[in-house]
Amino acid sequence: MAILVIWTISILTAIPDLVFLTLVPDEVIPKSLAPLLTSCKPSDNKKELKYQLFLTAGFYFLPILIMVYAYLRIALCLWTSTKAGPSSLGHVSDVQARHLRSRKRTAKMLIVVVLVFIGCYFPVYLLNILRYVGVLEGLTDHDSILAIALTSHWLCYFNSAINPVIYNFMSGKFRKEFKIACSCCSSVTKCFNRKEEENSEYKLYMLKGKRNTG
Repeated sequence: MAILVIWTISILTAIPDLVFLTLVPDEVIPKSLAPLLTSCKPSDNKKELKYQLFLTAGFYFLPILIMVYAYLRIALCLWTSTKAGPSSLGHVSDVQARHLRSRKRTAKMLIVVVLVFIGCYFPVYLLNILRYVGVLEGLTDHDSILAIALTSHWLCYFNSAINPVIYNFMSGKFRKEFKIACSCCSSVTKCFNRKEEENSEYKLYMLKGKRNTG
């Protein structure tokens, strides 16, 4: 249900692009591909600026507030739970010590995830606002602007790609479950390859039998 709601909201918020964007030829696109590839530009910069401000508030600052609130609650719960029980009396077993270190690493991991999200998505939202405010119009170094634009959009994809890496380095449970998942995949692959080999051997055996009978 959560995934369905997220995709529905994403599709609905993209509808204004169908209304306010117009197709225009792009000088960067080769002439041979011009009939197939075009660029989209807003027909009204003021309306587009309001739309970008809405996207920035709804898809950047609001998620940050939600994550900061939720992750702080989780982190505080993890940190305070390590102070309860026998550990507060000075009697900490090896198992309890491992749980304590694991909870602290998890709390730190949540903070890192939020900081990475803030850093990766800030450039693209800032660039979109500056573009429609008119700040970028006076700049003549188009190559640098293009490089910055591509980098800012690349960072959005990088944020999704870097999260599993963060989980791997900062969560022992994630590493354990990931190894189990990989071992399951390798087992399925080995089983499939073994069946393919058996089928190939059976076909070869049948072919030899037909030749001998012939």
